[in-house]
Amino acid sequence: EYDQWSERSRKLKPRYYTNIVTAFILSCANGHLDTSKWLYQLSIDNGCTIDIHDQYYCAFKLSCGYGHIATSKWLYQLSLDTGTPINSVY
Repeated sequence: EYDQWSERSRKLKPRYYTNIVTAFILSCANGHLDTSKWLYQLSIDNGCTIDIHDQYYCAFKLSCGYGHIATSKWLYQLSLDTGTPINSVY
């Protein structure tokens, strides 16, 4: 039974990842910092960690563009914590 669940889970991850990334980007774009943090942790807990550089840095660009400084700072710090600073590529 566990093996069947694992196989099903692997098949669902691409769709799950796309949905959670979309929700994450929209959350960052709208300055919903707590929701963004929750979605990021949820992605870690489910084994498909959000790449904050995904979609050409869309989450970071939109959070900056809409003036959500706290969210932008969090994303920047997260990029440092993960060893892939945003400033090195953007």
